[in-house]
Order: sequence, then C-alpha cells, then structure tokens
Amino acid sequence: MISNSNGLHPAATGPSLVRAIGRWTLVAAIMNAVVGSGIFGLPSAIAGFTGEWSPVAVLIAGCGILV
Repeated sequence: MISNSNGLHPAATGPSLVRAIGRWTLVAAIMNAVVGSGIFGLPSAIAGFTGEWSPVAVLIAGCGILV
C-alpha cells in the first residue's frame, strides 16, 4: 500500500466535507425535532387521556384531518 509523508492513503488527502451547520440547516433540525416530538409524543398523551377509547379517538382525529 502506498502512503504519503503523513501516513494517509493518497486518496484520503483530497477534498473533504465541510463540518459546519448553517442557519437554514439549524432551522431544519429544530423543525425536525418539533415535528418528530409531535408525531411520537402526542399520540401517547392522547392515549393517556382516553384510555381504552384511544383507537376511536385516533379515528375521529383522522376524520377531522380528512376534512
């Protein structure tokens, strides 16, 4: 295997990824966290309130969304 003076393979010395988070990437990450917590957190809260009727509550919510 051929290596250069710093011990890395020659192909590894080329351009690399920039490890930076821009403004819009940060906004997208925050929106992802908010939407993800809503998708996973809200159904569990609704199930806690409605108990065994939670499947019916999900169907009623689905009908409301279809409207």
